[in-house]
Amino acid sequence: MSDLLKAYNHLDAKSPGPHQGKPRNLEVKFTSWSKRHIRITENSTEGPLVYAADIHSRKPNIVFQSTGTSKLPATVTFHTWSSNVDVSIDGDNTTGRPSSRLKSDRVFPSRGLGGRALKWKSRSYLSFRSDFECVDESNRVLATFYSNRGMSMTRAGRFEIVAPEVLQSKRVTDEVIVTGMAHVYLEYVARSSAAAAGAGAGAGAAGGGGGC
Repeated sequence: MSDLLKAYNHLDAKSPGPHQGKPRNLEVKFTSWSKRHIRITENSTEGPLVYAADIHSRKPNIVFQSTGTSKLPATVTFHTWSSNVDVSIDGDNTTGRPSSRLKSDRVFPSRGLGGRALKWKSRSYLSFRSDFECVDESNRVLATFYSNRGMSMTRAGRFEIVAPEVLQSKRVTDEVIVTGMAHVYLEYVARSSAAAAGAGAGAGAAGGGGGC
């Protein structure tokens, strides 16, 4: 393990971190074509493993394993009849809810930030790109998820963490990554369903045309 990762894993919210003054990049990759297994690695897809998670159709729906440099036990559970998301991080439980203004925005209370909220939202509501920002209550960007633009079917994207209070706290970083993966996955499912519905409607219209 690198000295950088060793130092990071012993951070608390008040101690200075090894990423002072520069962003931290974490690559997100699916390790199977079924997109059920996730690896999150430092700086590149071949970097040291930081987080590992599995996606399930049953509850809990995302399970973070106690492996990698984070050694984080965490779960994400989606509600069947609402947009709420239950999150458990190292035994602490909380619930994320849609923003009152936009259902596609999700707000999660942060224990690491003393109860202040983390909000995940689209970087641009006028774009079809699946990039998302994590902001605090003053709308200051803490981290960003950039979706992959290339041809890879397994590389999902990249988290870029920029805020000092996240870089200097393992707890807050864990919260950003776990809630971020929950938000990204739900948006991926929603957009995939919308695209499939649109394709089905188009095929139906084409098949029904041509009558006199």
